Amino acid sequence: MQKKRWIIVLFVMLLLVVGSGIFFWRVTKSAPGNTDGIVVKDHVTVITDETPKDKQPISITDNELIFNDNPGYSPNDIIVAGITDSAPAGFIRKVISIANENNQYIVKTEYGVLTDVFEKASIVKRFALTERGAEEIPLNATVQVGKSNQMHNISYSNTKVQNDVNTMRLSSGNDNTEYQFSKEFNYEITDEISVTGEVGFNAWVEIEIDISDGDIIFGIAAHNESGGNAFVGCGFDSEINAFEEKLFKKSLPNIQFFIGVVPVVITNEIASTIEGSAHVQGSLGTSFEIKSENTSGFEYNSKTDKIEEITDRKYYADGLRWETKTEFSADSSMGIFLHLITKLYDSTGADIAIGIEGETAGQVSVSLDKSLDGLNYVGNIDSSIHPKLKGRIVVTVPIIDEKLAEKELFEIKLTPLWERHWDSGSDWKEKLQELKKDNNGNHTTDEIALNHTYTTKFGETNLITYPRLLFAYPDNWSVSLEEVTPYTERVVLTNERGANIEYSQGKDPGSGQGYTYTAFAYRADVSKVADSNFVPGWIQGTDYSQLGKFMVAKVDVNGELDRQLDDEYTDIDGGSFYVVAPESKIGTIEYIPETVNPYSEFDFGYGSFVAYAPDQQFTEQEVQEITQILASFRTE
Repeated sequence: MQKKRWIIVLFVMLLLVVGSGIFFWRVTKSAPGNTDGIVVKDHVTVITDETPKDKQPISITDNELIFNDNPGYSPNDIIVAGITDSAPAGFIRKVISIANENNQYIVKTEYGVLTDVFEKASIVKRFALTERGAEEIPLNATVQVGKSNQMHNISYSNTKVQNDVNTMRLSSGNDNTEYQFSKEFNYEITDEISVTGEVGFNAWVEIEIDISDGDIIFGIAAHNESGGNAFVGCGFDSEINAFEEKLFKKSLPNIQFFIGVVPVVITNEIASTIEGSAHVQGSLGTSFEIKSENTSGFEYNSKTDKIEEITDRKYYADGLRWETKTEFSADSSMGIFLHLITKLYDSTGADIAIGIEGETAGQVSVSLDKSLDGLNYVGNIDSSIHPKLKGRIVVTVPIIDEKLAEKELFEIKLTPLWERHWDSGSDWKEKLQELKKDNNGNHTTDEIALNHTYTTKFGETNLITYPRLLFAYPDNWSVSLEEVTPYTERVVLTNERGANIEYSQGKDPGSGQGYTYTAFAYRADVSKVADSNFVPGWIQGTDYSQLGKFMVAKVDVNGELDRQLDDEYTDIDGGSFYVVAPESKIGTIEYIPETVNPYSEFDFGYGSFVAYAPDQQFTEQEVQEITQILASFRTE
């Protein structure tokens, strides 16, 4: 099959942000924004960038602070540092000991926690994140983020998906949402799957600290309004089981604020990932539009040792649309996630990921020359749009409480915002077959040229009289295995998708091959697909011509029986495979496979010639190819 590379849409994620107030999870609670009633414990020392240089450490490690001059600390003193040249993320340390070594003062420390610093404190802070760092927002503030009415238009061509010139303008124009963060990306996941697009978002962070009587309530919530578009191009026979690729990652300038005289430092990192899987044969384009506002995070209470998850979300979906210019069989999903990683003193915090995932599964075929019932395509397809949330507590150092450890908070695939089943009618499978026929009623496929011929080598290798068998195959199949022993021969043809055609004959008496059987018996329907060129004759004194006329047969496995437990077959969908077999096999058969040869039932004296595929499912093109390859099997 001629490979085509079409850049086609798998989905478009577009968010229209409506100007509105920002509501965080604490807005309905009594959330003080001042510093009244804050009590800092004795023996707490504060270091900021305004602290005299001789009182600032010249070197910092995980368990030491090194000073040129005696800082005057005593064991059990607590040191809190804000943003300084030597400690850009700040820290909280408890002094263990102090010593003078080589005219330097070595302060041995261990990490402290917030309850070592405060006797009492209660504060909620809210920040809008920007490229330059952060801007604090009053708790009662309403933030206007603008409106976006610009849709992302897509036009489809025979070779690629093209972006219309009127694409959504990120961070520009009065009629569009001005995103603080935006990124264009162009990423090739495999040779046949590529992703292009852009993403932009605004983010706010809220920190809650409430300390009293040695207990702490600590919370982080991330509010996110985001938008963008992504284009996933899948060429023919595109397949990848699962992937996660980072589109971008950026560390923001650290934030510092004060609780009383104590500096608190927040580090923020933003990132975007694309995740999903793709199993597409043919070409498929899907798109959808989305609006979204999210607040996610957690609140930890040391008194109860409980973690309250925060998930407040609003999604609006306009529906998923699909388009194809040829045909497709697909079971794929793709989603974009926006991550906000916020930590206190770069030690404890949350990694919140908010995403949208589109899913498409089904089979559609297209005829460009004629239509049936007014349609030029038939088939069925299921599609849906899912919001997804991920969150985890990140603990590099337990700065909040020693009991608060790193933990997965949630990974939620929410109820679909939109889902739809489409088919072209209850008889769509029959219509699909009609679209595949030419004017003479014959099924059409890509032209198949059997350009290569393979000849078996068992007799030649072992210097005995044995028939030489031949079969032909096209360019897109190749010999992946050749194996000849004094007792056996095995040859395997394989295509790019992993379908196989295998010739196998003989049994090795030393290995027990062919003398043990599986615990299960199977029932199958055998039907003729095509005539075979194979004509049986004599092999070393045995006449096999009595087997009669041969055919290419399809074997549909539909029953299974546990030979130790069952009396009757259980109906199953065991898939299909194709074989060269005598026409006497037509009908329903029951068989027990040999342990090392599941197709031993179809050994006809010359061996077996069988085609099988991943999950025992073949594409229509593969059926045409394997039928011709199996039909070409013959004696020289």
